[in-house]
Amino acid sequence: MKSRPALIIELSDDIGNIGLGEIWCNFPSYSASYKFKIFKDIFANKLLNKNIYDPGSVFKIFENIKTIFIQADELGIFNSIISALNCALWDLFAQKKKLPLNKLINKNSKNKMKVYASGINPSDSLKSINLGRKKGIKAFKFKIGFNNSLDLNFIKKINKNISIDEFYMFDVNQGWKINDAKKIYKSVK
Repeated sequence: MKSRPALIIELSDDIGNIGLGEIWCNFPSYSASYKFKIFKDIFANKLLNKNIYDPGSVFKIFENIKTIFIQADELGIFNSIISALNCALWDLFAQKKKLPLNKLINKNSKNKMKVYASGINPSDSLKSINLGRKKGIKAFKFKIGFNNSLDLNFIKKINKNISIDEFYMFDVNQGWKINDAKKIYKSVK
């Protein structure tokens, strides 16, 4: 993948607040234009000039068209678009209330949020870890799940290069079956 497309939905209210949500579309490369067309042709008109008083209501607004996506075997696209709309609505409601989103959801949440470096490939992992460390990042997520024996060797390599105060995660991209996960877990435990 030479680039990572993004499809951002921007919702606004009548006083200029804006909420953003992302429709997942990084693969295949043409999925952004395909999903945009679906959003524009099917979803957008149902939102124009709609009074929404609860971010969770997005599910009810579109429940009546879900069957079309099930029949077309496109439920993933439906869910991606609904998810983006849900995020945008929550963001919009937080803007309207002049609150950070985390405080809208939980007024007792911390003021600072922890971040992690994501999308790290095994081939350039140590370089990426060091770049993250320079930025104060202490958590890393690596992409694996394409070859179990390579994954196991990579996990062992990462175990040796992560310090005691750092945290790491692996995104196996649905590449492991449950037995694979158990076997690899036991091997690196």
